[in-house]
Amino acid sequence: MHLPKFEYVEPKTIEEACSLLSTYREQAKVLAGGTDLLVMMKQKVVTPGYLLNIKRVPGLDDITDDKDGLRIGTLTTLSNIESSSKIRQRFPMLSHAAGRVAARQIQMTATIGGNLCLDSKCWYYNQSQNWRRSREACIKRGGDICHVVKGGKRCYAVLSGDTIPALLALGAKVKIVNAGGGRLVSVEDFFTGVGETPNVLKPEEMVTEIQVPNLPPKARGSFMKQSLRGAVDFAVADVAAVITMEDSLCKEARIVIGSVGPAVVRAREAEEILKGKKMTDEVLDEAGKAAVKGVHLVSGAQSSVYYRRKIIHALTKRAIKQAVGIG
Repeated sequence: MHLPKFEYVEPKTIEEACSLLSTYREQAKVLAGGTDLLVMMKQKVVTPGYLLNIKRVPGLDDITDDKDGLRIGTLTTLSNIESSSKIRQRFPMLSHAAGRVAARQIQMTATIGGNLCLDSKCWYYNQSQNWRRSREACIKRGGDICHVVKGGKRCYAVLSGDTIPALLALGAKVKIVNAGGGRLVSVEDFFTGVGETPNVLKPEEMVTEIQVPNLPPKARGSFMKQSLRGAVDFAVADVAAVITMEDSLCKEARIVIGSVGPAVVRAREAEEILKGKKMTDEVLDEAGKAAVKGVHLVSGAQSSVYYRRKIIHALTKRAIKQAVGIG
């Protein structure tokens, strides 16, 4: 497969990049690590007229301390996220999540911003151009049917960025900029839950940094991923948990389930079950069941609904146990 024709542009500043995006809008794509975008271009899933390589923009790969937490530049590679002493000490669950993305070779090129902005995936849509031409256009391609779910009237493409559940559980925010200024959006509000347009980024906008706030003193987090192989594969499911304990009781909980559909799922019922409770096997089992109930699953190329339910239940329990240091 060959790349389609495009014009290659290297902006030297954020302002120049935003100006170009404002000019070219839907015709342009931002190139960070390129590990996902270039594959989709070869498949002709996306065919931008302009490719904006932002790798030469200074400061976008910095990890900076401030009094409120860490500021992580969008071009910071996943391998640097995984190995950073700052992140390992303060947010080890994020370091672990970055280290579980694909394989080491990809982590050395892929970026945190790219993983956050990853397009949703579908076994029908993310195929060669000839494959897609052999069937009627699906919802994600502008049609009105879903080939994954028979009779489906919405897109079931899966949001599969492994760092997303960890960032959401940590209460992170995303800095979005355009030619007219910028805005700060929580990771929870960054995603739409819609398969066709998984995030709120507009054509003239780009992400420049992720802000991760300090955790409360007694809060601890963990990240769990299950995939068919130990590396390379997208997750069957992954779970991130941040638990705050006080006097052997759960004071606060955030549990996030990813890679199970178009949306990252906040398991609020499971969180409520944990609050004010000791982390007994019975409570953990109840929370795991509640997490499964809160997710709408469909069968995919990787696994059945039954298997994914079992995995979500198990991963939720394991994530909570690891976060509170038991088991």
